[in-house]
Amino acid sequence: MAKVDDDDTGHDQVELSTPWGERVEVDAGIADLLADLWAIDIETDMSCEDVDGCVWLSFPSGFYAERFLTHVLDGEVLPDDPFQPADLEGLVNRVSPMVEPVHDEDRAFERRCWRWQLLPIVCPDGPQLTVGVWFPHSDLPLVRERIRAQRRAHND
Repeated sequence: MAKVDDDDTGHDQVELSTPWGERVEVDAGIADLLADLWAIDIETDMSCEDVDGCVWLSFPSGFYAERFLTHVLDGEVLPDDPFQPADLEGLVNRVSPMVEPVHDEDRAFERRCWRWQLLPIVCPDGPQLTVGVWFPHSDLPLVRERIRAQRRAHND
């Protein structure tokens, strides 16, 4: 990874080679995560290491977002009923917050939840739906660990 001096983003940048043959500048704080995602065939089209205290990843389609989420949740106990999570504070409920804790006056739970956005982009060959996810920095080590494990398994 080559460090790039770029004041436009507000974050240190590094240059990476993508598996599809492009050289791109990415935020240094998530460069390893992006390289691991690309190595297991999960494409991203934009990202940022810090947007209002969250990591932001954008996937060019729901297909890649779903693969990302599947790998991140690997090893988690998934509920039989999403409206009855076993652990209200657990990763599964924060990734897909179907139930909020009753006493969350300071919105602490909400700040730990992942946010998802579907964004239509109109391209010359037709519309495309991108999927963005924002997740708290406190989840970044676990996300890195789960994606890195998938990369190791992918390389074996």
